[in-house]
Amino acid sequence: MLVITTKAKMKKNKMNYQGEEFRKEEDSFLYVLKPNEISLDNKIIIPEEFKESVIYKELNPEIRRKLGNLAGKGALVYGFPGVGKTSLVKQMAKDENAYIVWIEKDMSVSEIREAFNEARKISKNNKVFVVVDEIDDFGSKERAKYTGGLSKIIALMTEIEGIKTNNKARNNMYIIGITNYLEEVDHRLLRPGRLEEMLEVPFPSKKERGNIIDSLAKEVEDEDKILRYKEIIARKTNAYTPADLRGIIKHCQILIGEKGELSEGDLLNIITKFKPSVKRSFVNFEEPQISLDNIVGREFYIDFFKEVMEKGKEGNATFLLYGLRGVGKTIFPEALANYFEYSFIKVRGSELQEGIVGEGTKNLKRLFNAAKLSAPCVVLLDEIEGMITKRGTISHKDDETAYINAVVGDMLERHEGIYLFATTNDALAINPTTLTRFQYKVAFELPSEDEREHYFTLYLNKEVNGHAKIAAKLTGGFSFKDLYFLTQGVNEYGNRTNAGKLLTYVIEKYKASNLIEDGNFEKTKEYIGDSLEIKKFVSGLKNEI
Repeated sequence: MLVITTKAKMKKNKMNYQGEEFRKEEDSFLYVLKPNEISLDNKIIIPEEFKESVIYKELNPEIRRKLGNLAGKGALVYGFPGVGKTSLVKQMAKDENAYIVWIEKDMSVSEIREAFNEARKISKNNKVFVVVDEIDDFGSKERAKYTGGLSKIIALMTEIEGIKTNNKARNNMYIIGITNYLEEVDHRLLRPGRLEEMLEVPFPSKKERGNIIDSLAKEVEDEDKILRYKEIIARKTNAYTPADLRGIIKHCQILIGEKGELSEGDLLNIITKFKPSVKRSFVNFEEPQISLDNIVGREFYIDFFKEVMEKGKEGNATFLLYGLRGVGKTIFPEALANYFEYSFIKVRGSELQEGIVGEGTKNLKRLFNAAKLSAPCVVLLDEIEGMITKRGTISHKDDETAYINAVVGDMLERHEGIYLFATTNDALAINPTTLTRFQYKVAFELPSEDEREHYFTLYLNKEVNGHAKIAAKLTGGFSFKDLYFLTQGVNEYGNRTNAGKLLTYVIEKYKASNLIEDGNFEKTKEYIGDSLEIKKFVSGLKNEI
């Protein structure tokens, strides 16, 4: 699907359809497109699943005849800006050989009525779509200047209700509302008898992105130089709209014009710098920098998460990662997002709170709306205890109802394509009801001796490297963060003195951050549970055989 925004705005005193003349007021404006006037730069390929929707089936005259009074009057088409909603509606009209009458938010009540009158006249002999653009702006507070205060939303609903059930208007007219913001549409419009069907236009899939790239590349001079990277562009542009892909192709062509060629490195640099629309609108999107290769040991964790997350947009999961400080809880979700090339949203629990009552829940809804749009997506709520207290509220300003609706309802509901990770150093501080809603609860242990040895082998400099085994034995109770600070201190002076003695001295002086709390962790794990216990048990049995 491509983004086409051109609309024909015509000022006419007379309009003629099928030989029938209609007079209009001198100062009136009307948006009308005949089937042969509907312009699309490219043929829009409508997905098969869309054609199976009730909206498409309802447009069939025979089905409408059989439905009688049950035939729907209209539908709502919604989706993120730039995904191709307008283009989709145009293509639908073109396929159905239907006229389009546009209604927009800046039209007065009298112009809305006039548009419906024209649509009814057209419907005597032709199919017609009455398209209400940005229908979320038709609210009850919108008032026309010269109609005694009648609101546009009332005018709109009155016109929809006025479509008769026993004439050609009913069979040939169909109302389509278009919006970027489903939650802002007046609920009175979304009921049976009005815009009773809803069709979401999602972000294009990888296959659809490939088709869009094919189409866009034909518009530029160096098509072949771009299309050689078609597979890479399609794979690397999850959550990009057709409009965003247009921008990518444009940037590629400009660079080719300057350098005469486009390398893979150039392309990846363009994609990295060109943030898609959804990521521009939500600041918490990040480009993952950490790789699974950066993580020492933790094979159990890596294998476990890979198995759960490999389904991509078809899967979903909620994880609670808990454990002592510095054991890798925060870096794992980022590394997994990098490995799978999923979108990545990172936010601290406390960042979702605001001083205004209810703002925390609104921020949470915005976060998950962005995640749904960019799925498959990894969402990391770091230090979740900052937003959920023992009492169970999101913050001291939000009430218990807001907590239940926003946290238990929205956050922990498993959404298709979203992999939610919540981390905490203090799992016992989280409300028990919330704990039960996590699909997986994963205990992050302190690094084992083998993992500590592996870490020292990798990160101690060459003067000290031969002491990795001894250092591992002396650092029981140290977290990965402790090991990092320890190696930093040793590496700085390791080439100036006796490396072995320096290492032993630093270990003795360094106080592991978790030693005091470590004794309580086993009790916490026993209470919370650990989704990896079975995997560890099975591995132990294999080792015994």
